Amino acid sequence: MNCDIIAGLSSFLFIISFCKSLYLSDLLWWKISNGLLIVSSFLCNSSNNKNYLLFDYLIIYILCTSYINNLIVNIILLGLLYYEFQLTGSIKNIKDLVFILAVSNSVMNTYLYGNKQDFYIILFSFIIGTIIYKIREYINNYYILLTILWHISILNILCISSITAK
Repeated sequence: MNCDIIAGLSSFLFIISFCKSLYLSDLLWWKISNGLLIVSSFLCNSSNNKNYLLFDYLIIYILCTSYINNLIVNIILLGLLYYEFQLTGSIKNIKDLVFILAVSNSVMNTYLYGNKQDFYIILFSFIIGTIIYKIREYINNYYILLTILWHISILNILCISSITAK
């Protein structure tokens, strides 16, 4: 992973989603994890420290499980988190799984209860963001640009998800 302070600075875009979560959401952990995401993302993207990467993954996991907001599902996901960490020393796979579950849930909630324009924005942001995230793993020359674009995609998802985070 190619880290740079400029890539880390794009994490401050998440201040927007944090403010939106404070205003729109009823979920306490959604609000807290949106705030912590600013710090964890900055540390992860501006340093090569593996502990910061693990911290960022953990905050993303908490953010996603707080949106899922289902006790039984979250207990199962917590067990999987513990199992993966004990097995590999990382939580990347469970973080990716809960991210997909939370975004799928948000896409569905936005379609059912939200504005159709928001539905298309969140769906488009998820698709484009996933493509950018995967490209970023293999093309290091454009890491900073791809990180900024990835953060903008996530920002769109978080801001719209705050509307349905109840």
